[in-house]
Amino acid sequence: MFFSVLRAAQVRLQYRINFIQVRPGIIFEDQQFAVSAFPMNHGIEDYAYRVVEKDTVGQLQVEKLLKLGLKSGPLFGKIKAGEIVKLENGLTINGKDFLGPDRPGRIIAIVLDTKDTPEIIKAAEQADVLVHEATYGAENSIMAKRHGHSTSLQAAEHARAAHAHQLILTHISARYLGKMADQLVKQAKKCFFVVPILHMIWKFLISQQRKVKGKTKSMLDNQYFWFKRKTDKQFIQKIEQHFSLDRLTSTVLAGRFSSVPLIEDFF
Repeated sequence: MFFSVLRAAQVRLQYRINFIQVRPGIIFEDQQFAVSAFPMNHGIEDYAYRVVEKDTVGQLQVEKLLKLGLKSGPLFGKIKAGEIVKLENGLTINGKDFLGPDRPGRIIAIVLDTKDTPEIIKAAEQADVLVHEATYGAENSIMAKRHGHSTSLQAAEHARAAHAHQLILTHISARYLGKMADQLVKQAKKCFFVVPILHMIWKFLISQQRKVKGKTKSMLDNQYFWFKRKTDKQFIQKIEQHFSLDRLTSTVLAGRFSSVPLIEDFF
């Protein structure tokens, strides 16, 4: 059907398209991250996606090495790789003894086009960021269920049940324009802190997770704020400095979403 539409429109693509059929489970994995698909409940086959970054090696404890009389150079690279290194003075050191604790990978869950299903909680479990559809307000819950969609309140309930750190609403119905979209956020805030609404070409910074008293905790947890609509370099740097973030910019393209940005200048 796709190619029939292209032929009817007399469109010729200058690049190759590969179609990959999605099945529940891990659909992609490399050394950096893995992507898993979870079946949703929309009346037709569709999926939520969970992106899990691989854990990264802890920070090299440079001060401990300097105290041993070592100088920065190629040797530090071997130690950072966890190798066992023999020094010129005959001392043998294990690189693993000079590394901080591993940094847990970040998790992003994307849930679109679905009504309530237990698979949402599985996809969003402990996610640093959950991007969840909120097509309707709570007052239209019956309509949402009939059309296979979620309300903003349901999205917040899912985020809370999954112990997600941050919730972003998207896929907003065009009936909620301007300040009407504020009502969706207010409904969601009844059970899940402050919830922003995704808008066009939005850049969202996700911090590297840290261990706090034995628990994995995002540096953004309990640090909720609205983003400005513009996402220029100066603004991004300002956020990074404010929260002392490791740099990871997740750019979400939401061209087909009729969502409305909520803007408040926190700085």
